[in-house]
Parts: sequence; structure tokens; C-alpha cells
Amino acid sequence: MFVQIVLVIVTAVQVNSQELCPSVCQCYSEGVTCKDLFSDVTDMTQHMFRGALRNLRVIGSTNIELEEDLFLRWNITSLTFLDLSQNNITKIWQKAFYCLADLEELYLSDNSITTLDSKTLYNNTRLVRLSLARNSITDIHQSTFQNNKRLRHLDLSENKLISIHPETFSYNRELEWLDLERNNITDIQSSAVRNISALQHFDVSHNNINSVHSDTFQHKVELQWLDLQSNQIANINPSTFRHHPKLIALYKSNNGIRSIKQDTFIHNRNSERIYLANNSITDINPLTFPNNAKLVHLDMSENNIKFINKDTFVYNGQLKTILLKGNSITEIHPNTFRNNRRLKFIHVQKQNYYNIFRNVYLQ
Repeated sequence: MFVQIVLVIVTAVQVNSQELCPSVCQCYSEGVTCKDLFSDVTDMTQHMFRGALRNLRVIGSTNIELEEDLFLRWNITSLTFLDLSQNNITKIWQKAFYCLADLEELYLSDNSITTLDSKTLYNNTRLVRLSLARNSITDIHQSTFQNNKRLRHLDLSENKLISIHPETFSYNRELEWLDLERNNITDIQSSAVRNISALQHFDVSHNNINSVHSDTFQHKVELQWLDLQSNQIANINPSTFRHHPKLIALYKSNNGIRSIKQDTFIHNRNSERIYLANNSITDINPLTFPNNAKLVHLDMSENNIKFINKDTFVYNGQLKTILLKGNSITEIHPNTFRNNRRLKFIHVQKQNYYNIFRNVYLQ
């Protein structure tokens, strides 16, 4: 008898849940996934969601043009998570998300958005994570994120941005992750990231940046991951990274860098991975890495290096991988890796190298 009662209760809950779930959706205890939810806005009054709905994901290939407060009309104003990725959205109405005051995560990636109204996110003051990746946005108004002071993760990668206004992120002091990868940005002004004191991850790779000002990343003491690869940077001022004691990974491959000054990494004592491949570097000063005792991976492949001083890596006792292929090195002194007892892999040209550290594998 007890088992029968439980089954009846469970069945009743399931039926009630389905009654409040549109036919194009799958409703669960804490969220809903719908296909082509907004394909016919004239028929929306037939459906109803649970009032306490928190998570909503919409999938489909329908062009979605939010021209009125559809979420208010559907009584789903309690959302904290909204995923509208891959919906062929081309335009977002100015107050499309106005009623979603509790929204914390918003995903609009993989659409066809070209512009974003400066007031679109005005009422989403609790927003923590926002993705606009893989759209066709050409410009971001300087006041777009001014009310999103809790924003921590912002992805604007793979758009068509040419520049970033100096005041765009002025109010986003809690921003930890900023991705501007694969745009058409030509310059990052120091004032553009001046107020983001919490920034830990910054990606501006695959753009058209030709120089980096020495004070661009000033006061970014929390920065741990910086990606500048695949730009057109020819020179790096040695003071550029002086304020980053927590920097763990630095990517500067695929640029036009000709030389690295000996004190460039002097303040980056926690750096574990440095990537300098595919540049035009001709020489490694033996005093380039003395303060990088935690360095584990170093990639200087595909440069124009001809000689390595035997004391270059003497202070890098944690090194496990060194990539030097694609250079013009003809000889390595037998004592070059005398202090690199953790070294497991060296990738060089297939020349004869004698008396290399006995545990090192040469490819």
C-alpha cells in the first residue's frame, strides 16, 4: 500500500509539471530546455512556465528578434541563467532583458548580432557571466556595461571589434576574465583596462595589435594568464610586465618580436609557462630568466637563434620542457642543462648534440 501511494504522488507531480511546460520544451526540477521557443510569438499565451523558473536554455535555428519583453509575457522573470546561443539572433531589443533583474549568467554566443544597444543590459545588475562570442559586433558603446558592476567573466571573442573605448570597462572592477580574442583590434590603450584591478585572465590574441604600451597592464597585480600571441608586436618594453608577480602563463608567439631584454621577466617570479615561438628573436641573453625559478615550459621555437649561453637556464631548476626547433643552433655546450634535473624534453633540429643532460629526450 505504501509503495502505491508513493507512485501516485510522483505521477501527480510529473503530470502537473507537464501541464505547466510548453510542448516544445523539456522541463526539469531546476531548469528548462526548449526548441524554437520564440518561433511563434503570437501563440505564446497558450503556454505557461512555473513562476520560479531559474534556468532556461533555448535551442534552434529560428531567427529570434526580441522586440518586446517576451520573458515578462511568459511569466519567467525569475531567471538567473539564460542561454540563447546558436539561435540566429540578429537584433536585441533595448529592453529585451529588462525584467530579468536576477539574471546572473547570459549566453548569446554563436549568433549574428551586429550591434548591442548601450541600454540592453542596464537592468541586469546581478550579471556575473556574459558571453557574446562568435557574433559580428563591430563596436561596444562605452556605457554598455556600466551597470554590470558584478561582472566577472566577459567573452567578446571572435567578433569584428576594431577598438575598445577607454571607458568601456571602467565600472567592471570585479572582472576576472576578459576575452577579446580573434577580433580586429589594433591597439589596447592603458586606460581601457585601468580600473579592472581584479583581472586574472586577459586574451587579446589573434588581433592586429602592433604595439603594447609599457603601462597598459599597470596595477594588474592579480593577472595570471596573458595571451598576446598572433598579433603584429615587434617590440616589448622590459617594464611591461613589472606589475605582475602572479603571472603564470604568458603567450607572445606569432608576432614580430626581434629581441627580449634581459630584465623583461625579472618581476614574474611565479611564471610557469612562457611562449615566444614564431618570432624573429636572434639571441637569448643569459640573464633573461634568472628570476623565473618556477618556469616549467619554455617555447622559443621557429626563431633565428644561433647560440645559447651555457648559463641561460642555470636558475630554472623546475624546467621540464624546452622547445627550440626551427632555429639555427649548431651546438649546445655540455653544461647548459647542468641545473635542470627535472628536464624531460628538448625539441631541437636533428643535429648531433653531445653530452646533453642524460635524462633529456632529443627529437
